Amino acid sequence: MIEREFVQAGHPFASRCSHSVYGRSSHSSRDRAESPTFLLFLDCLWQVMQQYQNSFEFVPALLTFLFDHAYASEFGTFLYNCEKEKKENNVKQKTVSIWSYLNHPDILYRYINPYYQPNNEVLWPSVAPQSILLWERLYCRWLVDWSKIEKAEAKAAELKSEENRLINRISKIRR
Repeated sequence: MIEREFVQAGHPFASRCSHSVYGRSSHSSRDRAESPTFLLFLDCLWQVMQQYQNSFEFVPALLTFLFDHAYASEFGTFLYNCEKEKKENNVKQKTVSIWSYLNHPDILYRYINPYYQPNNEVLWPSVAPQSILLWERLYCRWLVDWSKIEKAEAKAAELKSEENRLINRISKIRR
């Protein structure tokens, strides 16, 4: 969805995300097109994920990874403002796509939600003010030591994977 709706549709990443450390330092309000549109999209997606945690195949860490690479990245996916600019600058020849990197088995497993359960129902997230949460792992990540929580989450994911493996084994035995 991100590839289609943002990258291929020509979201101007270079203009919108230019306030990063690598961005242009134009102070003219006329030239400034910076806007956290992509961040707002990721935050909205994160909010829905908090309400429907088992309905997504990926974990919120993927959203943080995408946010980081929209602002500063060795990948060409979020460079420039449109496909035309990417072609003019030979981005495909000079860089790797972030999707190619993420689809590598050694990387992909980090972002797979072990609790995912396919859900064909429409998700109707609550928009009540009390339902909106602060995305601490993005906005406060440098203020909190997440190592203990990450260790517990990794152990829980490991146990869930083992449970899934055993369930598959039992179903094979029953056949």
